Amino acid sequence: MTYLDQTPGAHLIYDVRKHHISVFVFQERSLAPGLDRNALAPEKLPFNMETWSQGGLRYFVIGDAGAADLDNLAKLFKAAS
Repeated sequence: MTYLDQTPGAHLIYDVRKHHISVFVFQERSLAPGLDRNALAPEKLPFNMETWSQGGLRYFVIGDAGAADLDNLAKLFKAAS
């Protein structure tokens, strides 16, 4: 369990090679508007991030693994919904 601006959500951790990738899932309606890639991950930070909304949920996939690894994990979540 995790919180973003006092909104509860799920925090899942996946290991890909020697990297941890965090997946955060929140109810979309509970989050402040404007939480997107541009607002959350300035380009100079040492991690990659993907975010999207699907089925009333907001997903954030964040980690120091390569962008392709994050994209692959994000695709699995998108396909499962």
